[in-house]
Amino acid sequence: MEQVPTELTDVKVAFPSRIDYQDMEHLVIGSSCKLFLAKPPLCSVSDSDMTVVQKWAVGLGVDTNQQILYLCGKAGFGKTQVALKICELFAGRVQAAAVTGNAASVLGAPTVHGMFNWGTYDRSQSGDVPSMNSRKASELRCFYENVDIFDRDKVNAMSASMLAQFTRR
Repeated sequence: MEQVPTELTDVKVAFPSRIDYQDMEHLVIGSSCKLFLAKPPLCSVSDSDMTVVQKWAVGLGVDTNQQILYLCGKAGFGKTQVALKICELFAGRVQAAAVTGNAASVLGAPTVHGMFNWGTYDRSQSGDVPSMNSRKASELRCFYENVDIFDRDKVNAMSASMLAQFTRR
């Protein structure tokens, strides 16, 4: 049985009560283009309270010679705080995203699918990563023209082909 797509007027979006989330709700409801740059919160750990490893990771994150930084560790080790500190240092020039909506909301960011403006009906033949035509790719290049850093949280939940989208520029 074929399911009929939901009418756009029937879709409701809810964000927490923080004012910046309310702004995002208006953006999602009122705009035909759903792309938005992340507005990550400030890092809650001061520079002096960061561990030596966290400081080292932040240093790698802001080093222009490093193109990819993969930060891993157990829960509670401060990976998100390192990511937030790097985002803080590149404010206005960073796009954060996460695979899940919950992780994305912590970063004040879109999901990975939202970042690329992937819809549910434009899947490639492989069924894994949505296809991207040249017009859409051009729009994304223009939108992200001034972005220097792409921060992906929960990257372990991404497939290899989805992760490959981040290495193409």
